[in-house]
Amino acid sequence: MALYVEIVDADKYFLTRPFSDKWIEATNENKVSCLTLAQKHIDSLPLIGRKLEFSQENQFPRYYVSNSRYISAGYDEEIIYNSKEIPQEVKDAVCEEALAILKYMNEERYSLKEQGVASASRGGLSESYETYKPLELLLSFEAKRLMQNWIASNPNI
Repeated sequence: MALYVEIVDADKYFLTRPFSDKWIEATNENKVSCLTLAQKHIDSLPLIGRKLEFSQENQFPRYYVSNSRYISAGYDEEIIYNSKEIPQEVKDAVCEEALAILKYMNEERYSLKEQGVASASRGGLSESYETYKPLELLLSFEAKRLMQNWIASNPNI
């Protein structure tokens, strides 16, 4: 699988992002693993449009028709997006999701949600977990925000 974001690009991204210590401290092997899994999370979302080429392995780049319309010189046309580039917000979302994987995937809360637990209690504290929404497949709030416009049904976060 070709990665949307290589380690060197992710490292540059995290140089300007606060609270990215986990990324900076991670080994290159862990970074590749996290980038790969983050991309799988992104690619598993119900995305708008279709792959640019049916034979491509990854979900991006994509082809889609925008909901907005272009009106010029009396013509009312749908805007068609057809790009060979992976959008920057998708690359940024992969970086954010990779960092979230490093930070949270080993936590008990994630393990409980993964097992289908709807709520958990410890002492006087309790937590409830939301039911499935497409964007809930992502661990990172920032990745969810970045991918919002690429989700077919565009559910609320």
